Amino acid sequence: MNLTGTGFGFIPSDVSRVTVGSLESPLVRFISRTLVQAEIPSGIGANLDVVVTRRDGLRSTPMLFSYAAQRITTATPEYLIPGVGNVMVLLRGSNIAIAATQLTSV
Repeated sequence: MNLTGTGFGFIPSDVSRVTVGSLESPLVRFISRTLVQAEIPSGIGANLDVVVTRRDGLRSTPMLFSYAAQRITTATPEYLIPGVGNVMVLLRGSNIAIAATQLTSV
C-alpha cells in the first residue's frame, strides 16, 4: 500500500515499521519524506488502524484500512500429473495480490 503524508523522515532508516491493526508489515520501503510503501500483512480486517512509526518513536496519526481474505474460485488446469513440474496454473478469484515468488508447490 502507498502511504502519503508528511514527516516520515529524511532517510530510509528513519521509518522503523508500519502496522495494520496489531500486525506489522513484513516489508516497508521509505520512498521519500512524504511517501512510504508497505506490504499488507496476511489476514483480514475492517477499520484497522494503519500507523507509520519512525525510529525516534514518533507515530503517524492512525488511518483506517479494511481488507478481505483471498478467495480462489477456479484453478486451471484442475488436475496435474504427479512428478511433472513447471506447469503454469491460472488462479481466478477475488482479493488475490501475490507475487509469483510467494507461491509454493505441493
